[in-house]
Amino acid sequence: MLLHIIARGKIGRSPEAELTERYLKRINWPTKVTELPDRGGTTPDPLGNGVTVVLDERGKPLSSVEFAKKLEGWRDNGRRRNERFATLDLIHTYGPDWKVIFVGDAAMSPYELVQAGGSVEYMNDEPGIVWLTRIFDHFRRVAWWNPEPERSWEYTRSTQIVLQKLGPRMFPLTLSGIGKGIDALRH
Repeated sequence: MLLHIIARGKIGRSPEAELTERYLKRINWPTKVTELPDRGGTTPDPLGNGVTVVLDERGKPLSSVEFAKKLEGWRDNGRRRNERFATLDLIHTYGPDWKVIFVGDAAMSPYELVQAGGSVEYMNDEPGIVWLTRIFDHFRRVAWWNPEPERSWEYTRSTQIVLQKLGPRMFPLTLSGIGKGIDALRH
């Protein structure tokens, strides 16, 4: 989801600019900031699957927590869920000869892997590692490309949990690691 912030009045080099920049660094979504003049100006057309937030001093004041909850709601109410499908559907739709590739770090709270309801994004009835194990067991060829430096994997508990279930099929997201992962998927 793209978060498009439209601010009335120039932020320029004001304290608000520093604050905006600091907050945008904390958001892991794509963002766009558009500034409109104090009066007039044309609000940009809405962007596809994005959310447009218009900030105006005459609008309803929201606390940081209220604003975060608004963003959370926009993110979760259909924007993310539309891109999901059940893991069992993946397993039932594709046979064991299909190749599965995970791309991303395995660094998360271990609680997300080992506890039912541990996900930070939605309520899961079973621990995340149960679902990963089902995928690892069903598909004969699985590779995981991890962008975190390989030397750090041993210091991240969740990465260790995934590695215990996955075996030697996690590779660094480097040219060499991609090559090794492709070789592993072939054999």
